[in-house]
Amino acid sequence: MRLATIALLVSLVAVACSTSVDPATPEPTAPADPPTTLQFQEPNIPPDVDTSSHSVPLEEVYFDTFDGGSVLRADSTLDLRAA
Repeated sequence: MRLATIALLVSLVAVACSTSVDPATPEPTAPADPPTTLQFQEPNIPPDVDTSSHSVPLEEVYFDTFDGGSVLRADSTLDLRAA
């Protein structure tokens, strides 16, 4: 059994080493046109608030602090961080 396994492995290695690359296969080429560059606009930080479509008075808006608490919009600041 051991001899048969060794013979099979030698055969597989010989077949793998004997395969050649077809020289007629063309090499992949680069795309004809380079991709266009994207134009980014600087974001307006903080973004403008659209007050024309709100259904809750802005005085009643609370922000979640993701630590089990919340902050009233009027008491919030841009540098509000979790303690």
